[in-house]
Amino acid sequence: MPTAFDFVRLPIPHPVPDCGMTGMQALRDLVASDKVVCTYCQQPIDVSSKEWRAFIDKAADLYRTIMVLR
Repeated sequence: MPTAFDFVRLPIPHPVPDCGMTGMQALRDLVASDKVVCTYCQQPIDVSSKEWRAFIDKAADLYRTIMVLR
C-alpha cells in the first residue's frame, strides 16, 4: 500500500553548474540515500550533510505523524 513517502516531494535547491534548477525529490528517495539525481541535468546531488539529514529526518517524522493520525 502506498504511503505519503511515495507521493511527498521536497524541493532540493542545489548548485549544479549544468542547470542551476531547483528540483523536487521524493521523500522516500531522500530518506533512503545520501545522494539523489537532478531531474533536469542528471547530476548527482549530495544530501549527506548534517543540515540536509536533519531537514530530511524532520520531514520524514512529520509525515510519519500525519500517517498515524489519519
